[in-house]
This record gives sequence, structure tokens and C-alpha cells, in this order.
Amino acid sequence: MPEILGEISYWCIYNDGVPKELRRYPIDPTGIEVRQTIYAFPNSSSQEVRNAVFIRYEIVNKGTVVQILPEAYYSMWSDTDMGEYTDDLYGTDTLRNSMYFYNEGSDGSFGVNPPSVFHTILFGQPVFVPGVSFTDVNNNGVYDPGVDIPLDTARVPMGEPFTEKLLPGAMNFGSTSTQHYLSAHPTHGDPQTVNELRSYQQGRQKNGLIIDPCTWPYGQVYSDSCARIPGRFLYSGDPVTHKGWLTNTPTDQRGMVNAGPFNLNAGDSITFHTAIVIGRGTNELNSITVTRAAIDTIFSRFGAKHHFYPTGVKEVAGVLPDEYRLYQNYPNPFNPETEVRFAIRERSKVTMTVYDILGGKVADILVSELERGEYRHTFNGKGLSSGVYFIRFEARSVTTGVEFTKTIKAVLLQ
Repeated sequence: MPEILGEISYWCIYNDGVPKELRRYPIDPTGIEVRQTIYAFPNSSSQEVRNAVFIRYEIVNKGTVVQILPEAYYSMWSDTDMGEYTDDLYGTDTLRNSMYFYNEGSDGSFGVNPPSVFHTILFGQPVFVPGVSFTDVNNNGVYDPGVDIPLDTARVPMGEPFTEKLLPGAMNFGSTSTQHYLSAHPTHGDPQTVNELRSYQQGRQKNGLIIDPCTWPYGQVYSDSCARIPGRFLYSGDPVTHKGWLTNTPTDQRGMVNAGPFNLNAGDSITFHTAIVIGRGTNELNSITVTRAAIDTIFSRFGAKHHFYPTGVKEVAGVLPDEYRLYQNYPNPFNPETEVRFAIRERSKVTMTVYDILGGKVADILVSELERGEYRHTFNGKGLSSGVYFIRFEARSVTTGVEFTKTIKAVLLQ
């Protein structure tokens, strides 16, 4: 019997042992077992928590078929019908590891203020990533307690009667893509083969091609350059402010938020804690705002972290900075160019260097002496492999010798 995770907790176990001739997709079983816990807190003092349902998925390779499942993906899938199901819209909130559904306008069932529903990865699988979740002091690619320096700590909720497990040097894996599809649409509808489904898990089209927001017919980019927006996070704009990449096709929406890949060895498992969160405001767009606030409350209450890929930076035009600052690059993920913005408070010698995930130097992308001000610099990743890179910014005042150093993480998706 598993531990009790909430005030109400339901548990079940199932596997993929159904023979291929009885499956939707004719593939042989792979020896997967799923241990699922659904839990809730109906007596919580927080309305936001009361209005959420939580699901833990523990996915195990039993080793009865293969010794390793390479490049496995986890996907949280939903066909969320918001009242009248033909007028639903879809979006991605990269700040909250979420996909969400909302209405085009008023709804026959809910009236002028239909709710919004978010599907959120709350705690992803803990992973140890050199240079990201820990500093690999001895350069062996493995986190060694007492030797390496933890940069993050993954949380593993255990429930009663157990205490929460903390893993210094690890981080909870976040979303790597999202995808929606349009019911029985001929080219972007239900996946008909396992390969089409796999492409959806990678945030791609059915045929495996990368989605280009500039030409994608089911969405439109507002107040931004479409070439700057990563195609693996469907409709990552903000419908409340009507900016960024937004869907323009209300219909019967299905969607999935994905994480991976993982190599799943025999006997090993991956675990994801997820949440389904609903919010209802004064209209369909205010419902999104209400649900975002609810998710932020849940993240705070549960001690979860927002491991996400930022989708923008805030402009500070016409101001002479009083401090050194390095902003998150945008877009991120990027392909192949991204823009890095920084501020220096006085005349300084500036360098910007790119490193790979193992700490190897890739390139010096800026070496200059600059006056006080804010600057933008473009980094082109053409010719580099997809993956995580680190951009290290160093500035040293010419007059006072004051130094500033900061490193940001950038994700290249080719």
C-alpha cells in the first residue's frame, strides 16, 4: 500500500501488457508498469488548493521485455472540453510548466465567465545535471556528496507517514515541449501511428517537422518577431495582453505537456507529480489570470520551483543603469539566434563567453570596452548541437576595478 499523499488519496496500478492486436497502436508490450496516485485537499485553508486535483505517476521499467527503454518521454495528456467543446482554445505557460485550455468567449454552459483549466508539472523527475544542478568539481559527470557543490535541490513528496525527501545537487525536471491537436483534423488531428504520437511528444508536427510560428496556420504572433519564438512550446504568448504567439483556431482541442528524454533501465522508474488546476474569473481571459495566481499559490505552498524556459525580457528604455545586470536571453529555447541583454553602470571591460554543459569553452562572443548603458548582443548557435549551454558575462570597471560576473543557461533546439 503506498503512502497517503493528500486528505483524500486514491491509488491504482496498471501495465502495458495488452497484446498489440488489441491496442490502438499495434506495438508489442514494453514491460511498463504505472503506479498512479490521485489526491486532493478538500479541507485546505487555501481555495486554490481546494480547487486542484493532484496526480502522481510512477512509471517503472519492469525489465520483463527490455533491459533499457532509450529516450523515453513522459506526457500529461488531456482532452479538456470547456462546456461547449467546439469553441476551446489552447496555450502554453512556460513560466508555470503548464498547458492550459480556455474559451474563445462566452459559453453556452458557463455563460460570460467560463473557467480556465491548467495542466501543470509540479514536481518532475529528479535529475543530476553537471553545471546546472551541481558544480562537478572532480569532472566525473556524477554528483559526489561532499566533493561537488550543489546548485539546486530536488524535492520528492513522500506523503504520510514519510517525510519529504530532498536531493541536494539534483533538480526537478521541467517541461521540454507542449503540443495540441485539433480533434479529427486531417493534418494536425489525432495521431494515427505511434510515430506520429512520438512526434507530438517532441513538440513537432505529425511528420516530425519542427513547427515554425511564422507559417503555422493555427496560430498568429502579435507584437513580436515570429522568428524569435521557439516552436516546441505551442502558443507561448499571453492571451490576456494579446501578445506573443496565440492560437487562432477555436475547436475541440486536445493537448499534452511533455518531458524527456529519459533512459529507463530495468527496475528503474521516473516519477512526476502533476496538478490539474481550475480558476474562474469575470470573463474567459480573467479566468486565465485567476488560474495563474492559483498555480503560483500551489507552487509556493508545496515548495515547488519553476524550472522553465523564459519567453521574454522586460524592456527598460532610456534609463542609465545604476548597477551591473545580465538578463535572461530571449528567445530561450532558441534556434539558431538568441539575444542577450546586459547593463553596466560605468565604463567597463566586458566579456561574454559560451560554455557547453561539461564546462568546455565554446566561444567568446563579446570582448569589448563599453560606456555606461544597456546593450543587446546576438548569439548565433548555427553549427552547434542541440543542448544546454551557459553564457558567462564578466564586467570590470575601468575606473574603480569593481567586478561583476553572472552566468545564465541557454537552450539550443535545432
